[in-house]
Amino acid sequence: AGRFARAWAGLAMNRVTGYMPRAAARADAGSWMTAQTARWIGITAFFVFALTGGGRVVGSDEVTMLELSSAMLRGGIAVPVGATLDGPDGRHYTKNHAGQAVLALPLAAVAEAAAGALPLTEQRRVLAVRFAVSFFNAAVTALLLAVFYLTIRALGVAAPGAFDATLMLGFTTPLWVYAKTFAAEPLQALGLLLALSGAARAALGETRQAWWAGLGVLIAVSAKLSMLPLALACLLPLTMARPITWPIPALMLLVALAGHALYNQARFGTVLETGYGAQATLAAYSTPLMTGLHGLLISSGKGVMWFAPALWLAIPGGIALARAGAAHARMGLALAIACAATLALYAKFEHWAGDGSFGPRYLVPLLPLAFIPVAFFIHDAGRWRRALMTLFATPGRAVQ
Repeated sequence: AGRFARAWAGLAMNRVTGYMPRAAARADAGSWMTAQTARWIGITAFFVFALTGGGRVVGSDEVTMLELSSAMLRGGIAVPVGATLDGPDGRHYTKNHAGQAVLALPLAAVAEAAAGALPLTEQRRVLAVRFAVSFFNAAVTALLLAVFYLTIRALGVAAPGAFDATLMLGFTTPLWVYAKTFAAEPLQALGLLLALSGAARAALGETRQAWWAGLGVLIAVSAKLSMLPLALACLLPLTMARPITWPIPALMLLVALAGHALYNQARFGTVLETGYGAQATLAAYSTPLMTGLHGLLISSGKGVMWFAPALWLAIPGGIALARAGAAHARMGLALAIACAATLALYAKFEHWAGDGSFGPRYLVPLLPLAFIPVAFFIHDAGRWRRALMTLFATPGRAVQ
């Protein structure tokens, strides 16, 4: 109770310090309280995600991703037959990229060690490992919310609006649902957010943030190669950074691409084979553009505007973002390009709906970016804006 009281005290201090504190002492206090609030947002969110999680890994891609982590612990990358492809050596390999499996290695190692120490049958040992690893995305998504809060506070959004926007992102969008899976979308979302946040803050003069931008690019592109154009769009604000800081993200990008090349070579004997076969060619983009756009945006079955209703507030929020300054306008342009690139990439894809997944799975990595304009809309919100916020947040929570 005391810890939660201190967390809310931090939020209260942020309410006092407001938009942009003038005195250095107040700025330091506000920065410390912002960090404290972000920390407790992350901790609280993790427990909510964990308590509402399923404690299981069941999707075919998720299972093979976990099996890849287990194989890596034993010095290999071949997995049991399932959602797999046969390599030239006759063994089976997952088509998924290895980024998430690598990051989940510590948790998988602890889970296997703990399960091996218990008197369990082989079947129950497998279920126990899946139970432990199923909380990986709870931690990733909780960290994402903390980073989101820090980002929008650094961009000038007042504490009440930043806090509300963070809660809406975490609990009125499909991020909440994907936090209970072992899918790669939350990790992709975290990477893109770090890339955009680091680039935008570097453009505002915080040159050390370029390292965070580079880390974001490394995470996003390693988790899924198709995140490459989106990650590059997120780095657009770096063109305004002085001194020039782009070599750091460029180096991280090269590391991610090198990782893909080595992984492909180890699986299929060539750096050009990704495992997606025909889905990695133009032949897979057979859906009429308007059909895919309608389906991803506003269809009743997969439309992101209904699965995350608060995104409607991003439309007026984009105008507020553009008026906040040149650096903010450049970030808004990066957001627009990233959204356009994602829609162009997936609207024509033959499986644009993400198969049997919840909501528009391919748009989930964009949710934190799209909520930045939402935060600017409800910054220092008056009564009518708060009424709109409640109007869209309530059904969003019900949908999840």
